[in-house]
Amino acid sequence: MTFDFTKPTDYMKAAILGVKRRERFIEGYEPETELREICNKYFSNRNLLEEEGLSTQFNKMKRWMEENGEIGLILLGTDCGNFPHNYPNFIGNYTTQMYIKIKLTVEGICQFLVLDYVGLENIDKLCEKSYNFKDYLRYIRENSSFSR
Repeated sequence: MTFDFTKPTDYMKAAILGVKRRERFIEGYEPETELREICNKYFSNRNLLEEEGLSTQFNKMKRWMEENGEIGLILLGTDCGNFPHNYPNFIGNYTTQMYIKIKLTVEGICQFLVLDYVGLENIDKLCEKSYNFKDYLRYIRENSSFSR
């Protein structure tokens, strides 16, 4: 399944806006730094990845996201256009049992998590659980020129 993450739905925009607004109200909070730390936590240890496999780490990250209501942060990461030009997107390399090399990036991890582990059909329900979702959705819809 393909999806153009540069064109999020209104629900996705509302969840992303919640994360961006958090940056304005919480001193020192930077969503790009937070997201990179989360991706590093689950995907930067090559030994752990080879021992447990990528699937296990994706499931752990999905559980973290659901338990913490952080779908907006993950959606923010699906498009590196949301981050500064020099954002360190690269997390690490992984080699499968078939000796296929995979370059792990924040953007790729977030996109794969959404498409293959969360499923686009579940996104709206998760977005609705985001902090102040209804207010942000109303803002998005009233300001149709709002992008990301």
